[in-house]
Amino acid sequence: MGGGGKGKSPTMTADNLFNQDTVELGLAISEGTIRGLTNGLKTMYVAGTPVESETGELNFQDLGISIKQGYYDDQPVRFMMGGEASVMANANSISLPANITRNFTTPSTYRGSLSFIDIRLLVQTLYSGDSGGNVYSSSVLLEVKYRKTGTTDWNYVLKGSKELIEYRKKINTLRQEALDRGLNFDLMTEEQQYEFELNVLKEMKNITNDDIEAMNEDMVDHITVNNRLINVVSSSSGSSLRPSVGSSRSIRVFQKHSILQDYRAQDPDVTLDELQHKFTVIKGKTTSGYIQEVCIPVFDDPSDTHDWEIQITRKSMELTADQKKFSGKEISIESIALITGQEKTYSKIATCHIVAQHTDRFNQIPDFSGEFDGFMCEVPTNYNPEERTWSGIWDGRFKRAWTNNNALILRELVMNRDWGKRSVEPLITMDNTSLLEAIQWCDEPLKDLNGEMKPRHTFNMVVQEQQNLDDFISLMAGTFHGSIREVFGVNYIFIDKPKTAKFFVCPETILQTDFHFSMADLQTQFNEIKVSFSNADNNYTEDRRRVIDEPSIVKNGYIPYSFQAIGVTNLTEALRQAAYMLYTNRDENIFSTFSQPRLGHLVNLYDNFYLASKKNGWGNSARINGYDQATGLISLRDPVLELPTGETYLITYHLPSGLKSFNAKTVDPLTLQVEGSVDDFTQHGYLREESPIMIAGGNYGTPKLFRVLEMEQSDSSEVAQGELFTFKTCIVSPAKYAKLDNIWDEANLDLGLEKELVIYKREEVPTKPKNIRLYAMDRSNDVGQLTYKLTFEADIVAPEYEVIWANEASGETQQTYIQNTESLLAPAFPYDVSISLRITPINYAGERMDSVFMTDLIPSSFMASQLPPLVSMTYDDNAGGVTFTWAEDPVGIFDYSHILIDYRNPTTTKLNVRLDKTKRLFTVPFGGSGDYVLNIKYVVTAIEGQGFEGIIPNLTWKYSLDASEISTRLSIPTNLVLNMVKSMVVQSQANQAELVPAPAGYGFLSSFSFNLPDRITNLEVMNNAQPFALEYTESSIAAGAIWEELTYFGETPTLKVNVKVADGNPKIVLQKSDLTTSQPFKLNGWFRIKARYVEGGFDSTKDSDWVMIQIPSNIPNEILFDPEDIYDQQFN
Repeated sequence: MGGGGKGKSPTMTADNLFNQDTVELGLAISEGTIRGLTNGLKTMYVAGTPVESETGELNFQDLGISIKQGYYDDQPVRFMMGGEASVMANANSISLPANITRNFTTPSTYRGSLSFIDIRLLVQTLYSGDSGGNVYSSSVLLEVKYRKTGTTDWNYVLKGSKELIEYRKKINTLRQEALDRGLNFDLMTEEQQYEFELNVLKEMKNITNDDIEAMNEDMVDHITVNNRLINVVSSSSGSSLRPSVGSSRSIRVFQKHSILQDYRAQDPDVTLDELQHKFTVIKGKTTSGYIQEVCIPVFDDPSDTHDWEIQITRKSMELTADQKKFSGKEISIESIALITGQEKTYSKIATCHIVAQHTDRFNQIPDFSGEFDGFMCEVPTNYNPEERTWSGIWDGRFKRAWTNNNALILRELVMNRDWGKRSVEPLITMDNTSLLEAIQWCDEPLKDLNGEMKPRHTFNMVVQEQQNLDDFISLMAGTFHGSIREVFGVNYIFIDKPKTAKFFVCPETILQTDFHFSMADLQTQFNEIKVSFSNADNNYTEDRRRVIDEPSIVKNGYIPYSFQAIGVTNLTEALRQAAYMLYTNRDENIFSTFSQPRLGHLVNLYDNFYLASKKNGWGNSARINGYDQATGLISLRDPVLELPTGETYLITYHLPSGLKSFNAKTVDPLTLQVEGSVDDFTQHGYLREESPIMIAGGNYGTPKLFRVLEMEQSDSSEVAQGELFTFKTCIVSPAKYAKLDNIWDEANLDLGLEKELVIYKREEVPTKPKNIRLYAMDRSNDVGQLTYKLTFEADIVAPEYEVIWANEASGETQQTYIQNTESLLAPAFPYDVSISLRITPINYAGERMDSVFMTDLIPSSFMASQLPPLVSMTYDDNAGGVTFTWAEDPVGIFDYSHILIDYRNPTTTKLNVRLDKTKRLFTVPFGGSGDYVLNIKYVVTAIEGQGFEGIIPNLTWKYSLDASEISTRLSIPTNLVLNMVKSMVVQSQANQAELVPAPAGYGFLSSFSFNLPDRITNLEVMNNAQPFALEYTESSIAAGAIWEELTYFGETPTLKVNVKVADGNPKIVLQKSDLTTSQPFKLNGWFRIKARYVEGGFDSTKDSDWVMIQIPSNIPNEILFDPEDIYDQQFN
């Protein structure tokens, strides 16, 4: 009994219709004008992924971003999807039975305001099957038309968004084919692109010359394609036309049967004209639903009074009961939306307009973020905020620019007319003197932990929540250890920084209530500060660091404090802020309160002063009865000196502009003697009766430096009538400033810092694959399957790729995952089958990146991978261009007839240059700086291929040449003739000819001539006015000699001869000069000369080699001109 064969597996086409919805977002960035993204789209992120990679590739192909900076007159945002939309009430979930026309008319309330009519067609199912279990793609014909009410002509909708997507996939294929040929598809004209497509199709055997040129009416369907032909794919059942967006073109295409055959099965009366100019065709397969969106632009004028009529008709016949068992074709109208308000203006608001297509990466709205150079502040007109430099003297005026200088941002908070303090207090101003001091304090460069110079303070912060303006102004001033105070409508900035004491106080100057001292509570003398900040080096994630005072922890126990460094984005500044807080709370822990009349009129916040207090051992003080400038004796009002006579003290007193100090000795308890001479005595004219003095030294100790924290003025109704001021002050630690500015120096610090630079770099985003090649292997794998070999490149390689390839004829799809850029794919489809290919990078988080789609691929034979590799490519001056050399044919390579060369240089492109198969190098002619591209194609005729014939292209090789680096050296000087003389006739000061002898062992140059051959043939040096270099040495041995250059141009030439140089003349002549000075050269010395390529006396790699000539030892004398001798010679 005979055995039965195994049945053939049914064909199951995978779904290939997927939604192509688009999402459009309008996001507000900030109020006011911003500069924009810090580094373009590389600092714009979608779900943490930069839009543009570090290599310049876009990580999101179906994403559009437009940023408006927030100027007053910014152009309006133009919404691509029309902006605000309303769904028509009678156009929701409307079924579409065959040949039933659905009519719609837009409501009259939308007259003159419509921009778009958006129709969404829902395809619930679309597929075709049979009883054998086979499932294929199917299609449905629709007629969608619209017109203004009152008119008779209809407008037909032919395309939806899907066709545009398919066109992009085909363009990827053409770009790769062009790249393989050393061409750039995007730089071609439309006509060149069309010709290129036809050539590709012919090489791929998708069409032939007969297809294009056939004139037999019986064999040709005349098809006018509105969107030009991309490909005609042959199959056993015929050909299918794949049009895409482009120019209108008429082309004759050979068909084994009419293109109408498939569609007449759905509508027997359909004509070719209707198919091309009236019907919308939805073709593919879906079992889960698919939205076909049709957006009709109408752009009504506000004066228009018409409505719009819309008719939608399904032209495909209904499926029979038997057909419905294996097939599906259900379609309905999901909705019709009316879109108005396409443009909207957002004055003085920076916005981000985003349009993204629904893909695997955009199946929900992701987080959008960006690194921006934010608000544009007013800055001084002579200030460069980028370089932080000044030009000239500031005139007090301002300009708009971006800056992160804390003081300038503080000024903006006060002076901005829209939202600053000035918006409610129009007359408020800012003191420019204190502002300038604050700007320069923040900008002063300090060394960071890496040794780089960075500004002392910067402010980089996103203000996301509403803030109390006065509180935020105080917070801003605190970011650079400052404070702001308004005095009669003028705002002054005061900073805790190193300052010279402006005055002193003592018991003699203050009220009798004396000083009131207090000590900071121990719990506020923190010994561990935890600072948190947004670390720019770690993608602005929160970073937490500690500053620790170990000795204090041992002594006082653990006293922690935590704070956030507002506006700080770098580690060094964060640690400096934390150390400032620790030093300030630890070392500036003594406070004093006192009252003194009128002092507040002269003192500002944060002014430094000395406090003298004998009780505390901080110096002493007194008032004087008088001062004798003749003797230098100071008489004191009260006896305050209790030390032995002759003790020296430092005496300080007030000047109108500050303090002045001098040394003085005790004479007695009531008298001091100023040290020095009479001239010194006269320098202290401000020592007058009742003047207070401060005394430092001896057992009294040294007065302490304090800082003004607060000032309170008494009420004018009180006894002091507003002239009494109460001061709250604290002691100053002068050493803290140097420690903070040099926080990088561990030897300078007495604190422990967590300063390890732990940098978490943003994960590199895999880039899209490029240079994709798919080969059909000529052998099966271990399980008998045909295989493909896939190779591609990527600037940043993904850890994994999803690869999907589909048979475009049958719709059969295969899928696999690979972990590198080269892999075998199985099973492959039969040879000469046109396939679609999709490669999707997947990052380490499992997120899918943008895919690369390629369609109409017919994988080339694996023979292409057997071709010889490139050996070298280099510029060859002798060959006159860039020479490419490739290896010998490997053993077992296929037989071929000859080689065709395609090449391109910066000025020329040549195709199909025939080359003998024995050749192993080719020179692309020189064409200047740029890329030199070579592509080798191996031609196999039917004889060598034993039935196979075609072209096997090799890889494309590219060499980038910088022509300025080519060292083509000039020819050496020739025909050197040197004439020297022992004496020379020169012109004396009396204008008489005089014979001057050369010094012993020396001679004069009479003439020196030589030829520079390149001045005839080389246009670049033909007109060179300084075409040679001349050097001289007195040494009789040239080797190892010290050479002196003799210049013959410029204001002070060192060669005292006449030089004759004529354009285009190769001969150069040096002749003696008629100057009154002569120039001797040592006999047996040497001259050497070379041709120079560059004018001006500059050496070049293109200069010629040196040529030497020795000065002879026996030379003649020059003869003095004698008129009588000449007369006698002529007479005789």
